[in-house]
Amino acid sequence: MTVLLHDGKRGAHLNWLNEALAEGVADGAILSPFTTPPITIPYHPSANAVATQLNDAASLFSDAPEILFDSATWAATLPGTDQWDFYDQWPLWPHYGRGNLDDSGAIADHVRAVFEIQAGLGLPYLAPTVCVDTPAGPAADLARELAAESVRQQPKCILTIAGTNSFWRAGPPLDTHIGRIARLRAPAFYVVPVRDRSGYPTDLTDTAAIAGWLRTIHSLTIRSRVIAAYTDHLGIVAAVAGADTVGTGWDQGQRTCSPESFRDTEGGRNTNYSPHPGLLARFTVTTARALEDLAPTFSEAMRWGAPIPSDMRGHRIQHLRILQEQMRTVLDSKQHTDRVATVQRMFDGAALAWEHAVALGSQGVGRKEKAAWLDGLRSGFDAYVRAES
Repeated sequence: MTVLLHDGKRGAHLNWLNEALAEGVADGAILSPFTTPPITIPYHPSANAVATQLNDAASLFSDAPEILFDSATWAATLPGTDQWDFYDQWPLWPHYGRGNLDDSGAIADHVRAVFEIQAGLGLPYLAPTVCVDTPAGPAADLARELAAESVRQQPKCILTIAGTNSFWRAGPPLDTHIGRIARLRAPAFYVVPVRDRSGYPTDLTDTAAIAGWLRTIHSLTIRSRVIAAYTDHLGIVAAVAGADTVGTGWDQGQRTCSPESFRDTEGGRNTNYSPHPGLLARFTVTTARALEDLAPTFSEAMRWGAPIPSDMRGHRIQHLRILQEQMRTVLDSKQHTDRVATVQRMFDGAALAWEHAVALGSQGVGRKEKAAWLDGLRSGFDAYVRAES
């Protein structure tokens, strides 16, 4: 099981990456041209500096860190994206304008540029793609062309699949699209769920989209490894579906993915959350302390005995440690049916705990929060299990 930290634009992010790896609560990083420049500037080390420092520190860890460079073409081609300050410093579109994928020559040129950057960084080949809104439209056709060209240039590359909720909920057309890409026999897939709205926790009201995302992971893992990007606390259900790696981080834009994450108007969302794994939830410090004041024994049990962190470092490390523990609980079961049963027990226990928590009447721990953290996730997971049974 692997937890990878998505890139961030905080000035201290390299120190935080090193810290998380040293603590054993993360296994590597996913770099992005939107948040890391090609040349070091004050407070923002270059991608090469990040990769070099993480690899140089590998002797301190049991395993070398896994580092990927996601070209994020799927984000660069989204309508409204405008965070170009770092992105445009990268030679991702050497002979065509940014976002120009109008013909086979432009596609081949962009794929080649992405792979040259990754080779220069000494990182695995991770193919570019576009975000797909429907598996039967022009974006899906372009995604398949990009995948085919990527495999033609680098047969062992990791293929990327990115889609919005309407893509994941499409049913049989989604399965057909995924089947055509799976026939390219990539050794691994990097799967990006682009949510319709920003916010944390992830909006899970679209049950069919959650089920389709999980069903896609399930089908891809029959022959390939799956990295579930921007997954965070949804990692427990992604692990049931077969993903062995999840992407997360310390800020909202690293834990969940939406178009707003790549717009300057979005701003930061850096609220610290205290994990309450007994409720399968994370609460703000204010909410966590209010619950602790009202019911200290119950609150401590919901936190698995961990204290409410007192600083940002504590929040980062505790969040990642709890996520790892939850993932390992699922992946300790080798059979799919056993993993399903493990997560269903988690859901049953959390549902009972939520009923008690709601009855306490603590501010910010009510039925609205239960629906946001538990009910939507459980409904999507149950729909996936029914589809696969």
